[in-house]
Amino acid sequence: MTAERHETGAGQGLKILIHHRIASSDGQAVHIRELLIALRQIGCSVVIVGPAGMDRIAEGQRLPGISTLQRLMPRPVYEIMELGYSVRAFFRLLAAWRKHRPDALYERHNLFLLAGVWLKRGLGIPYIVEFNSPLALERERTGSLRLRAVGRWSEGAVLRSADRVLPVTQVLANWVKAQSVPEEKILVVPNAVDPDRFTDMRGLDEAKRAIGCPDSTVIGFVGYPRDWHRLDRAVDFIAAKRLELDLRLVVVGEGPGLEEVKARARALGVEDRLILPGALDREAVVRYLAAFDVALQPGVNDYASPLKLYEYMAAGRAILAPSSVNILEVLEDGRNAVLFDPEVPEDFQRGMERICADPALRQRLGATAKADVEAKNLTWHRNATMVCRVVRELT
Repeated sequence: MTAERHETGAGQGLKILIHHRIASSDGQAVHIRELLIALRQIGCSVVIVGPAGMDRIAEGQRLPGISTLQRLMPRPVYEIMELGYSVRAFFRLLAAWRKHRPDALYERHNLFLLAGVWLKRGLGIPYIVEFNSPLALERERTGSLRLRAVGRWSEGAVLRSADRVLPVTQVLANWVKAQSVPEEKILVVPNAVDPDRFTDMRGLDEAKRAIGCPDSTVIGFVGYPRDWHRLDRAVDFIAAKRLELDLRLVVVGEGPGLEEVKARARALGVEDRLILPGALDREAVVRYLAAFDVALQPGVNDYASPLKLYEYMAAGRAILAPSSVNILEVLEDGRNAVLFDPEVPEDFQRGMERICADPALRQRLGATAKADVEAKNLTWHRNATMVCRVVRELT
């Protein structure tokens, strides 16, 4: 372990006000939860302001009513409500500041969320923004943003008001800089993993027996499957190789892209090659992950830092991923992963053939990826230490 991971007193004497608007128990909730745990472990006191009830919903679920509101309410009205939420959040932040007098405000960015900006401007409290994606641009691309000018303005106001912006990739850092944020205010803090979660994983053979496919090569995906993940390509590969290889596709998670996977498998006659356990608690996810011969990151946007990627690495799985610029910040083809060109459809199939046909390659890639987690200290402890250092610089 690196020395930085053992800086258990790095947060001693600090108190940080954590603010978020997360309404679902998914990857973004994992990020906040793991960072909170790590901050406390290094001696930092944290005060949390966020939607009530988050600690009572199941993994992969949303707060009751949120999905219904999004579905039934006209988008402009819903977006005005998002903006209006900032007023309530501001008074909650102000009450927390008066009660606890924190050293800094740490906020996970969300669109139309201006409460942190107002607290910063009103009190002068050091303001740190965790930035995971350009949400105005993202929602414009998907056609789900109606108040475009207001969305872009609110996002810019947050970024330019922050004392530090913490993007999760260098690609995203470059985007933030292009929004007139000075470079000295930007610090890349990628997503991470708690490697201790994977220390007691079952062996590969035992894990595959436990999920009912002891003699198969298991291709696995963990997360919230969307259409742009292109898991249908894995189904196509399994269908094309059904006479040569005993392959199974395991998808751990629920999401809108899952129906396409099922439909594709039915159409190609390989529905029996699918294992779909649904959304699971974190311990059960590890049990399934232990059975993966190949861990898929089949599609990704060009600025993300996928949480599942670090979990695959900590678990010592052989990874197949696209060679996009943000992924290249972490993975190297033939060293700790097999990478394919996302712009060339045939390259995914070539990558699958390469990694599925070579058990020795898979073992070497997985071992190197796991070693990189420790060597590069890709842990939440490191991230928490970096956040505390930023707070000390600002105070």
